[in-house]
Amino acid sequence: MKSLPLAEIRSVVVIRTDHVGDLVLSTPFLRALRQGLPQARITALLPPYTCQVLQGSPLVDEVLVHDRLARPVALEQVRASRPDLAISLAPRSRSYRLAWRTGARYRVGYVYASRPLANLACQAWLTHRMTVDLDRDLAVGRPIPHEIEQLQRLAGEMGLPCQEDRLELTVPQEDLDFGRHLVEGWGRQKAALHLGGGWVTEGWRIRNLVRLVEGLLWSTNGGGVLITYGPAEEAMATRLAEGLATAGLLGPGFRIPGPDSDPTPCEPLPIRLAGGLTFKQWAAALAACSCVVSPDTGAVHVAAAMGRPVVAVYQACSRRLCTQQWAPWQVPHRMVTKGHPVPTMSAILQGVEELLLGS
Repeated sequence: MKSLPLAEIRSVVVIRTDHVGDLVLSTPFLRALRQGLPQARITALLPPYTCQVLQGSPLVDEVLVHDRLARPVALEQVRASRPDLAISLAPRSRSYRLAWRTGARYRVGYVYASRPLANLACQAWLTHRMTVDLDRDLAVGRPIPHEIEQLQRLAGEMGLPCQEDRLELTVPQEDLDFGRHLVEGWGRQKAALHLGGGWVTEGWRIRNLVRLVEGLLWSTNGGGVLITYGPAEEAMATRLAEGLATAGLLGPGFRIPGPDSDPTPCEPLPIRLAGGLTFKQWAAALAACSCVVSPDTGAVHVAAAMGRPVVAVYQACSRRLCTQQWAPWQVPHRMVTKGHPVPTMSAILQGVEELLLGS
C-alpha cells in the first residue's frame, strides 16, 4: 500500500456496512486509529442495525447512521465536512462505494483477491488498498488470518500502531445492572443461549433446542439459562417457550416477557427468555452469565468482548473458514461443528461443562 500522510489528516470517516460481530471485531483497529491519529476527529458511518455498538465509545467522536433505504442525510453530512480520510472496514462493494462518495481525498480499504470485479472497481473507488488472498491460503493449507489480524495488517500498512488487540465495548453501568437483574437470585453458574437461524438446520427442530436448554440446566447445576434473541428470532422464541412449557420447564400460562417486565425467574426452573433488548442491554445480559452458547452470530463476539467464555457452533459447510476467520477472540472457548442433534448436543454440553470448570 502507498504511504499515507498521517500528519496531515484531521478528519476521518470509518465505514462498516456489515454485521454487529464484524463491528465488534473492528474495535482493535479503531483503537490503533485513535492512537495513530490523536489529532483527528473520527466519525463512524454505520447502518441502523449496528449503530448502538459504538455509541458512547471513546474510540470515535461521532456515530452517524446511514440508512440506504432512506434519504442519505448522514452521507450528505459527511460530504459537507470534507473528510481527509475515509476507511472501508467491510470488504464489500457497497462499503467501498460509500468511501468514494464521501469525497475524501484519501480512501482506504482491503479487498479479497477472489473478487476480481471489486478489485477493478476499487481502482477508482479507493486511493489505497490492500489485497487479502484467503483462497490461496485455503488451497495450500495455510492458516486463515482472523478478521482482527487482517485489520491489524491494514493498520500496519497504513502506518498505524498495533499495540493492543483486545476487543472493547463501552456498556453503561445502568445496563450492566439491568443484565445482572435478569439473572438475579439464580445459582452461581449461569448459561446464556442465543437463538439464531443457524439452530434449525442439519435436522435440528425446536424439540432439540428444548433438550439443549434442559441439558444446560444440568451443566450449570441448576444455576439457570438465559435465552436471548433478536427481532428475527421472535417466532422461534415463541415456539421454544411453548416447547419448554410442554416439557414442564416453564410454568403454566408463561408468555415471553418484554424488556420492561418483571425479570423474576419463571417457575418451576430458572429459565428466562429475553428479547426486545437494546444492544447494550444484550451485551450486559451476556456478561451476567458464566458461559455463552451461540451459533456463528454476533453473540460470539459480543460475549468475547465482555470477557465471557463461549461455545460457538458452526455449520459443517463453512467450518474450515469460519473457525479461523471468526473464532472467539482471546477468551476460553470451544468450537463445535453442527450435525446430527445427538452428538452435537453432547459436544456443546461437554464444552460448557469444561469452560465452567475452568471459570
